[in-house]
Amino acid sequence: MVGVEAALEIRVLHRHGKSTREIARETGVARNTVRRYLRDEAAARYKPRPPRSTKLDPFQGLRRRAVGLGGAGVDTGECASDGAARARLLRRLHDAQAVRRVAAVATGGRAGDPV
Repeated sequence: MVGVEAALEIRVLHRHGKSTREIARETGVARNTVRRYLRDEAAARYKPRPPRSTKLDPFQGLRRRAVGLGGAGVDTGECASDGAARARLLRRLHDAQAVRRVAAVATGGRAGDPV
């Protein structure tokens, strides 16, 4: 993908009557790329991406309780900047995972099995 400025330059050169080959030579992009940008106006735009889940998404309730918000309609993004609270939460999650592994081994299950 070429930048927005380069895509605009391709269109301007085309309006001035330049051929695809000349535009490709002047801009330094492949002829097929020039053709694609002339054919599709939306090709130069990034499309919005859907939000991605994070590792802590399954633990949002625990995260709110650990920071003391209790999920009372307060945006948890505010507490995300608190490094100490985030470190405490990650430590608790790590400890809980270790306890589950020990319990699984003690009961005869594999270490990765849910308890």
